[in-house]
Amino acid sequence: MKSAEAFAELLKKGVSVETALSSLPPYESHYFARVPVEVYRAAQQLGWRFFPVPRFGRPGGNPLIREATNNLETLKIWARSRPYWALATGHFSGVSVLVVDGEVGQNSLIRLCGDDWDWLDTLRTQAEQKRFIFFTLPRVQQQISGSSYLGKGLRVLGDGDWLRFPPSREVNGAIHFFLNPQLTASEPPAWLLDHMIPLERGGARSQSFPSSGFGNVLMPQLVGKG
Repeated sequence: MKSAEAFAELLKKGVSVETALSSLPPYESHYFARVPVEVYRAAQQLGWRFFPVPRFGRPGGNPLIREATNNLETLKIWARSRPYWALATGHFSGVSVLVVDGEVGQNSLIRLCGDDWDWLDTLRTQAEQKRFIFFTLPRVQQQISGSSYLGKGLRVLGDGDWLRFPPSREVNGAIHFFLNPQLTASEPPAWLLDHMIPLERGGARSQSFPSSGFGNVLMPQLVGKG
């Protein structure tokens, strides 16, 4: 029986909320060959590229971003040390991430989006007061500038950036989790796209972006539910 169903059954029997909660099994991450299922699915189904993050501190100068991969055999090797996992954003993985930092960032987001609430219908994660909203990259050849500042508490992660991915934790212990795991990344709304693509007078600025350094990897189908 699923935990939610078991919890509901206990409440129907008159068990107190505290007792019902204490009786539930502890949450456990699921793994595929030691790779967290969340990372496995994103790498295999979406082609997103990951690299291991030391459990204490940031990798100096982000040297591991160019080693990011969705190759399952490499991920399985890294998984032996039970690392935290980082997603390389930008053209490495074909994804950008809008970072909303607390109430200040939320207010900035509401001001920018106007009446467009499509960002609620894309993959989102959270760690403490920070929320991360995932979008596919627009079909253009411009570079998505890394750490683009959009307003107080609001920025976009693009080329050269990375973030920890569920079920990884921050240095302070804050765990990353999905707000809507049933969804995947959708296309960025027009108001966000206007801020993501740098413009010059007279039109779009043409920029080259770094090659990922990896060839296309043929991914096997998902073999089962995690």
